[in-house]
Amino acid sequence: MGLPIMRYDEDQFSSYKDLYIYYKDATKRYQNQRYKEISEAQAKKENAPLFAPVSDEYKGSLGGILYKDKINKYAKEFGLDPNFFAAFIKQESSFNPKAIGKDDKGDKSSYGLAQIHESNFEKYGITDKFDPDQSLKAGAQIFSEELKKSDGDYIQALAAYNAGRGNVNLWLYGVYDKDNNPRSAKSKYGVPNFPTTTEYIEKVLDNYNQLTGSDYKYEYEELSAKIKNKDDNKK
Repeated sequence: MGLPIMRYDEDQFSSYKDLYIYYKDATKRYQNQRYKEISEAQAKKENAPLFAPVSDEYKGSLGGILYKDKINKYAKEFGLDPNFFAAFIKQESSFNPKAIGKDDKGDKSSYGLAQIHESNFEKYGITDKFDPDQSLKAGAQIFSEELKKSDGDYIQALAAYNAGRGNVNLWLYGVYDKDNNPRSAKSKYGVPNFPTTTEYIEKVLDNYNQLTGSDYKYEYEELSAKIKNKDDNKK
């Protein structure tokens, strides 16, 4: 950071101390202005639109043709893009209603099409962990809740579904909060840098690209620019 060029009269200061104070104050004012400019630029970058899928219907073309109607039904009920919801389910279970997931210790922990954790069974009305309707409805509801906590940021919501909201908030804000978004702020560093989570996000985006002919990648700045250019072209 360069310093401002300051001009003053010789008689303006009675001592070197006065000159030092003037120089110090001027430098501080200049630095504050620069910090303000940098902060504003960063805010613009962080508030740029992120990955925001918009499509009308899932046609079963990823596989999962048996669940096409159910995927469309629950995606629309909870305000999700049906193709994105299908891409998400494909990664969770490969459309296998009997899929069983394991935790880090190798113990069974999540079940069904949307891989609902057994700790969520009661809250989301799961009485049959392998029932397609119950699993898809719960998965759509949980993801829509994470999407709201993420201010509409699909990527952060995916990370929360995969790694847990508490881990996302701990990474973002240094606060382990499983239920809220402490500052309700978008960030290009909006997901924990866990290999399993970043790989998960990349695979969901790959699935979505297959369905829609898009070319989204898991890179926040590139996605923001791509969406912005697309929106600008519509104007």
